[in-house]
Amino acid sequence: MTFEPENTLEDILVKAATTPSARNDFYKELMGSNIYTIQYGSEHETYEGVLQEGSSIQLLNIEINQKQYIPIFTSLRRLQETIDQEVQYCSMNAVDFFQLTRGADVFLNPTSSYGKEFTAAEIASILDGSIFAPSQQYEVQQETEVMIGQPAVNPKELLEALGKLFADMKEVRLAYHAHFFNPQVDEKPHTLIALEANGNIDEIVAKAGMVANSVHVPDPPVTFIQLDGSSGLEDYFKSNVKPFYKKRVFGLF
Repeated sequence: MTFEPENTLEDILVKAATTPSARNDFYKELMGSNIYTIQYGSEHETYEGVLQEGSSIQLLNIEINQKQYIPIFTSLRRLQETIDQEVQYCSMNAVDFFQLTRGADVFLNPTSSYGKEFTAAEIASILDGSIFAPSQQYEVQQETEVMIGQPAVNPKELLEALGKLFADMKEVRLAYHAHFFNPQVDEKPHTLIALEANGNIDEIVAKAGMVANSVHVPDPPVTFIQLDGSSGLEDYFKSNVKPFYKKRVFGLF
């Protein structure tokens, strides 16, 4: 069945399915959007379409791969495509719905070409905002000897996805990658992304981290560092590594 977007949320959902750099926009759009869900029973009371305090609703559960989910839909059309009989449904803001069903796993558009699983842990990170924050920050408290070099397996999928993200971010000028080990905090060597960037580095890293979490990385996890003159790694990258991303600068004459 052809998927023709009904609203902005569905437009971004389609893009996010193939473009990791769009997934941050998808979460933000979702939080401001209404979703639809199937309900049954008639115990709830409404006034002008608003659920009254103390009322309850019963939501349909479905099983996918032997796991229970509450199904939700990005539009009424997606809901209608799923059912073959008349049902009751309700619509509410996605954040309000996640608050109401906190602790449950949710599946968006379960029978559609474009959908998504939301685990209870992911929903919790949406509600507390941590999904938009850097996963980990580390401040060097003393001079530390680290191991750094180029990986045996190039993280091609990660670099392509980050390159697309940075192309839409005017703050990022250059981006490098390396294989990195810091004995103070790391259990094993992993992927390091080094950025030359202006602006709010936490916001940049949050968006980049979301992309990194959604693609295959041969040597996880992915750590981000800013090359601002204080990292101690500036000379290594400038002298030994070709950036995988470089902002194009257009001149006028």
